[in-house]
Amino acid sequence: MALSRPTLVLTAFLVAGVDRARATDLPLAINVDPAANDRTGDPLRTAFQKTMSAVNALYYQRAQANGLATLGADGRLPSSQIPAGAAFSQSISVGAGAENAIDLITSAPTNGTWITHGSLKAEPILGPFNGVAQDLTRAGLARWYTASGNSDTGEYANLFNMHVTGGYPTAWQGRSAYRARSTVINGGRMYVVKPGTRGGTSAASGGPTGTTPGVDIADGSVIWRYEPNMQAANGGKTNFALMTYADTNASATWGAAIDTQISNGTNRINVNSVEIDLNNYRLDYGARAPGGSANALQIFMGGPRRSSAALAISAYDTPSDAANSVNGITLCCDRLVSDNSILDLTHAQTGIRLGGVYSGYQITGTGWNVNPVGVLTAAGAVMTAGFRLAPFTVSTLYACVPASVGTMAYVTDATSPAYDAVVTTGGGTKLSPVFCDGTAWRYR
Repeated sequence: MALSRPTLVLTAFLVAGVDRARATDLPLAINVDPAANDRTGDPLRTAFQKTMSAVNALYYQRAQANGLATLGADGRLPSSQIPAGAAFSQSISVGAGAENAIDLITSAPTNGTWITHGSLKAEPILGPFNGVAQDLTRAGLARWYTASGNSDTGEYANLFNMHVTGGYPTAWQGRSAYRARSTVINGGRMYVVKPGTRGGTSAASGGPTGTTPGVDIADGSVIWRYEPNMQAANGGKTNFALMTYADTNASATWGAAIDTQISNGTNRINVNSVEIDLNNYRLDYGARAPGGSANALQIFMGGPRRSSAALAISAYDTPSDAANSVNGITLCCDRLVSDNSILDLTHAQTGIRLGGVYSGYQITGTGWNVNPVGVLTAAGAVMTAGFRLAPFTVSTLYACVPASVGTMAYVTDATSPAYDAVVTTGGGTKLSPVFCDGTAWRYR
């Protein structure tokens, strides 16, 4: 396995005593004169002391018998060669042309980071998804981390923290310079410098007013436009971004791929390929609330051509378990408790909400669909099991209002139902279908 001159950086070795060295948190750097003989570098004695400190640390702690630490088969310093307690890091950089120089398939590596020019074999080495020694991928950067902490310890292989402290439009100020795309708040409303203009200087007092979108609002030499959605045109902050461009001759392309496998075993654990948490402590973001939006997952689709789906859910194959159950989308499950189970979404006001205007159907099923105005049609299919109405007691019937006209249900506690009579009180034992005429429920 050929490596192109890996650079190994050792830190934290210092002489401790006469015959042995120990590792500390101090770097072992020999200061060299910037210019020849300018007397700013380490004296020769000090330089050799630092050199011997490193040699002694390797020799007396965990190094080879001759005092030299050799690289392992993967081109990295084996953990057995690292002095105990040393502050130590390493990376391997492989130059162009060193094809297949590092192989992460045939054996599990030690924790660390590999940086290459696309020559790193990085197919998953654990689990049945891909067998050992399958040479299918290359990578430019790979990280390996083994989580082995106790059950009371959470572990992250990679953690990106971001603290956003600015970006929201500031209050309008007089005699102030505003550049292109600037946004301000005035009178509780948001205004943006008119697109295509270069901004200017605001007037001494007043500021932009008005609530008509698309109308120019003069303010000194600045032209504003009212922004009803309280959304700044630019300035979004992103903690982690993946940008992918599939060019003309690109093969199958993924912007991101997440693969999670569950090993054989008898312990039932919570496993999620992706967890998205959104905790709102600011304002109410109801469906019709003014201002921005708060979404746990937002998917945009664009471009002049049609795409297949904003969200596609499928399965690799059929589970071998005879009692298998695979759900595309589930809104249910256990209430959130200390064991990290899932919050029951059935407490929400709406399980699934479809908004917008549809040119074809709101929902398309096999043999049935829901048209743009909410009418369920059977598309010519014959119902073989009958149509079952929803059961209610008289007191729990939903309100019969114009939006519910034409709907039917049945009550389980009718007293003396008579055709077309208004449903008033329950408490009986009879079953009866009921019909909403837009004003009142009537027996059928």
